[in-house]
Amino acid sequence: MSRGLRLRQTATGSTVQIVPPSALPYVGVTFSPGGNFIDYVRRENHLTGYSSLYQVPVLGGTPVKLLFDIDTAVSFSPDGKQFAFVRGEPAHGTTNLMVANADGSNVHALATRKFPKTFVMGGMGEGPAWSPDGKVIAVAAGTTSPLDFHPVAVDVSTGRVTEIGSRHWFQANRVAWMPSGKGLLVIASEFSSPWRHQIWRVSYPDGHAGRLTNDLNDYLGVSATRNAGALATVETRQTSNIWVAAKGEWEHPRQITQGLSNADGYYGLSWTRDGDVVYVSGANGSDSLRLVKPENRSVQKIAQHGANNELPSVCGGTGFVTLVTAAKTETGGLIPDIWRVDLDGSNLKPVTSGQFALFPSCSPDGRWITYNSQAGGEFELWRSSTRGGNPIPLTQKPQSASYGTISPDGKWIACAYRTDERKPWELAPLPSEGANRPEHFSSCRMLPLKLSAGCPAATPSPTSCKRVEYPTL
Repeated sequence: MSRGLRLRQTATGSTVQIVPPSALPYVGVTFSPGGNFIDYVRRENHLTGYSSLYQVPVLGGTPVKLLFDIDTAVSFSPDGKQFAFVRGEPAHGTTNLMVANADGSNVHALATRKFPKTFVMGGMGEGPAWSPDGKVIAVAAGTTSPLDFHPVAVDVSTGRVTEIGSRHWFQANRVAWMPSGKGLLVIASEFSSPWRHQIWRVSYPDGHAGRLTNDLNDYLGVSATRNAGALATVETRQTSNIWVAAKGEWEHPRQITQGLSNADGYYGLSWTRDGDVVYVSGANGSDSLRLVKPENRSVQKIAQHGANNELPSVCGGTGFVTLVTAAKTETGGLIPDIWRVDLDGSNLKPVTSGQFALFPSCSPDGRWITYNSQAGGEFELWRSSTRGGNPIPLTQKPQSASYGTISPDGKWIACAYRTDERKPWELAPLPSEGANRPEHFSSCRMLPLKLSAGCPAATPSPTSCKRVEYPTL
């Protein structure tokens, strides 16, 4: 996917391209206070996971690189002399609210949070917001285990962090000040519908929260005009359906699920040994696990448990599937864990507990799984029995592995692997018993991967599959 930077004039609708398209994703975009420049954060192509801040004239020109290692959009001080952003330091288990001069010099931390506490960062338009009076910086913060987020105000002179109100969310991403300084716009999702990000208004300093939108869409990023008469945001709709194609007939797929906003398969799907497809559906506004038979498109609901159900992995011919679901803690936050359930919807049981576990992959014999867990402070690849018990890590620091997928014969785990945090991710197979020095398929930088059976839907034969499919950057 190519992404460029365009400028649209709101009065006329005319558009001009100011940065040409490339394969590198954008993390955030900000107008400079005078409106003459645009500061944008974009991923680097040589160190996956790292981003840099660039500045380009508003009418286009040669971008200038201002700063390396920046994990959110920037927000300028009212006088335009400084900007704020969030930087994560995985090696230390910290996230930092940083301040720098407008030219990228004098970079320093204003406030620091240590795991499981965090300032929110990522690639979904997150970023801090400097208040109109210049006294505080608002930013989304919270804990990653359990998942529990809210806006905070950080005093610019002292670095003191103060929670704004008592309202908490499953996720809180971008925050933006109202021009009066008496309220914030916040993109957040509730615990009851974790993947529906809506726009909220939070008064300041008392923190009373109220919804501005209430629909089945997602919203990404938000800002208000100077007179607070209008706001700008990106409305996103996850429209996906499941298609299948017989081997050798890739140009003639068949659609086997229907719906405009169900997001069928978007949060995971997995073949059964009988050629059916287990998938996640967002029908009726909440995630549930379903099974569809490609030959007649009949659909049956398997399970709907907790706040969300996603990332299914069928366990060979055992008749059950693992999935991720999140349960509320005593404090009200959510922790995702691995569960298992029979394909008929019975025998729902936990596999992990309180481990912040994601991306399960089940072995063909159904005896064990791999998954990502943040239990140790960083996302790492673990192995555990499907009956529960004590999990074991599959790598040792400074090495790191993630997004494991078990081979059809159960002997290998294809995963994203790197020798330390400053090296690019590589595609590598680990022996299923774990190893410190895996064999490497290639040195290509990559995104989360998935083993492909490469088999026609009507006659699956997973044991004959020999290849790995993965998207590249």
